[in-house]
Amino acid sequence: MHKTPIYLGIVILNILFMMSCSNATSIGSSSQQQEQNSQKQEPIAIFPNSYKIYEADSSCSTIKRIYITHGFGGNKEVYDSDPFVLFFNNLRTSCYELISYDLPYGDFKIHFSQSGLIYKNNFTEYITQLKSEIENSRGTVSTNLVGGVSFGGLHAMMSIELTDNLFDGFFALKPVTDYTALIELSELSSAHFNVFNNYQKLGLSKGYIVYGSQDDRVDWLKTDYLKYRLQADGLTGVDFDLLTEGHSSNDANLNMIFNWINAHF
Repeated sequence: MHKTPIYLGIVILNILFMMSCSNATSIGSSSQQQEQNSQKQEPIAIFPNSYKIYEADSSCSTIKRIYITHGFGGNKEVYDSDPFVLFFNNLRTSCYELISYDLPYGDFKIHFSQSGLIYKNNFTEYITQLKSEIENSRGTVSTNLVGGVSFGGLHAMMSIELTDNLFDGFFALKPVTDYTALIELSELSSAHFNVFNNYQKLGLSKGYIVYGSQDDRVDWLKTDYLKYRLQADGLTGVDFDLLTEGHSSNDANLNMIFNWINAHF
């Protein structure tokens, strides 16, 4: 009779021990699941520091430099294909060295989270470091331009707006003036990575924008509105040409960019 309370106590302790083990297993499983989910989550706006250098013609004694990036969903190799090969060759013959750099890989719906705030900060840091890295390894030059086609055109314009005195001018062919114009990103906010946030600085730079009145891919009216805002403020540093065509790049409109560069730099 005196042993019964002791027996019951042992039973109760065993039950409590088993419950604690069960809870520990549950917590451990939950923690592991969270860790796995964390590992699966894509990093936001990580620039890969991947670029390709196209050297100026060997006969050039003095070179200039252009930093250029690709369209949405592309990569730095796009400029090895038509119609860009002739454009690049013409620039190289005119003593330009070209740095074609990659944008972040993966899903831009993730990269542009927080209305593009993290992306803006990371891009500003990356383009500054890229230029520094190139200059440390290849020397400084007298003229540095930044350019791009489509989504790359947006990054060219933002390079001017987000940095101070890194570049002497820019060009943009059929640019994405607001990334929410792209159907893939139409549900996002572009509040922080947006040309219109500091368009006056763009207007004080020397630039050239070629766009098309049939370009529904990037909503050409947004570029037209940028032109209106700059001209309304008396900012005449950026030249515009409106063509009757869609979102394509071709020898003719790329040659317009080439001629503008040669005329101004």
